[in-house]
Order: sequence, then structure tokens, then C-alpha cells
Amino acid sequence: MNIMNKLISLVYGRTPIEHSNITSIFTKYGMYQAKVYKDAHQEYLALMSQNFFDLKTPIVYIHSDSYTCGHLASSQLDLALKMISKEHGLLIYYSNEGRKIDTLLQDINARKLQTKTDVMHKTDIKSKIKVYKKEYYTLSFILKDLNLSKIQLVSNDINAIESAVQLGINITKQVPTISYGYGRK
Repeated sequence: MNIMNKLISLVYGRTPIEHSNITSIFTKYGMYQAKVYKDAHQEYLALMSQNFFDLKTPIVYIHSDSYTCGHLASSQLDLALKMISKEHGLLIYYSNEGRKIDTLLQDINARKLQTKTDVMHKTDIKSKIKVYKKEYYTLSFILKDLNLSKIQLVSNDINAIESAVQLGINITKQVPTISYGYGRK
């Protein structure tokens, strides 16, 4: 197992993750702050409520199209965006099926409000996170980059949960999915 950890640190420890500045966007679900991350060929989008950095225990929903399919994926994503807008928190979106962040932004009718140039910063990872899949390493980087210490996690993915625990993030509540009744009056 020690050899595996050394190999992981060699492969993942030298890969820079690119990330943008935070920008404000307007979507069909309301106002959000957004930050984009790119690790090799994988893109990640962090959509945050406007007051995200003022929250003590934000809701964090991690959405990947690779674990859901078709209508289920889009309805979960719709519910997540409504939840983040109303209850405040963070949605981390990524796709392993070739869907780009630009496509998602088109689907939610996003318009950028700030005119600042999007600068992508490269950051070398120097973390002791022990995960065996690249996507969870990058998710850990995102959680660390956003300075989270306590969260309400909406995920049933044991690797995502373990990543948060390894970072010392206190998970005050954990539910597997967003209820389909959420947001209906």
C-alpha cells in the first residue's frame, strides 16, 4: 500500500490544477458566484450562492453526470441549483461524459455580470490526501481552495465523503440525494 501512495503522490502531486477567479453570474435560477477548475482534461464548476463565504455551514452538493443518467441527472441538477439559491451553499459540477462546463452554462442560461478578465491560475498540489481516483483528488483541492471547515454534504459517494474527512472538514449533516419534493410549494 505504501508503494501505491508514493505512485499517487508522484502522478497527482505534480499536476497543476488551473482555477479561475470568482465571478458573478446570473442564471435562470438566480444570482451565483462561479469558479472554474481544470485538471488535465477534466473541468469542474463551483457554483456558490451570493453569500457563500459568509455561511458557517454551507450545503455542498457534488454532481457528476457519470453517476446519474439522462433525465435523472438534469432533474437532480435543477433541484440542486434551486436548493443552493434558496438554502445557500455550493454546487460542484463535473462530467466524465464529455459534457463541458460551457454546455451546462448554456443550459442554465448563465450570463456573466463581471467584466474582469478570467485569469486561470495554476496551483501545484502539495497535499497529503490519499485518494485513488484523480477526480476525488481535484474535488479535495476544490474543497480546500474554498476554505471549508463545516458543511452539510449532499452525496452518497463514499470517496467524496472520505475526501472531506481527510481535509478535516466537519460534516454536520449528510444525505445521499436531494428529495424530488424539494422546491415545490
